[in-house]
Amino acid sequence: ALCPAPTPLERVHGSLYDPLDAERLFDLILVNPPFELVPEDETWFLHSDGGEDGLDVVRDLLANTPERLAPGGRFEIITWSPGTARGPLLVDLMRDSLPGMRLIVHLLDVQPLAEHIAPFRDTPGFDAFHARLVARGLEEVYFLFVHAAPARTPGVEVVTPQVEVETCRALAAQWL
Repeated sequence: ALCPAPTPLERVHGSLYDPLDAERLFDLILVNPPFELVPEDETWFLHSDGGEDGLDVVRDLLANTPERLAPGGRFEIITWSPGTARGPLLVDLMRDSLPGMRLIVHLLDVQPLAEHIAPFRDTPGFDAFHARLVARGLEEVYFLFVHAAPARTPGVEVVTPQVEVETCRALAAQWL
């Protein structure tokens, strides 16, 4: 059995780390945060409203994550992130917030910015919202999974789906 004994779960209610004991450390933090890019005066679903650039909750979370990780602790996140020609903004946020970590970034999908924010196309102020995002250099929205773990050589490694598919095929070829 994968889990031979019952795994105790503790339910807490609150925002991010707030309801937890301040000294509590974690070996692994897994996150699937709200990520939708939502115009500032628009009411949207709580579970997906990530603020104007989709990263408000992530910024708040990352601000306190280093002191919440146990020695050797890992942080993993799956989300959408707006990006510039350099890539997803999330990667820069994580690199700045988690010094000493090696980030393995799995780029799973990418959409043009206009396509991603299309649900708001008919709302008042959409053109100004879109213009603010474009003025920040945002061009695309990336779907990504990022694994962060302490490393002797911190940095960023980007893995595209094509690389992962080729790796799987190479492994399968050894066994066929």
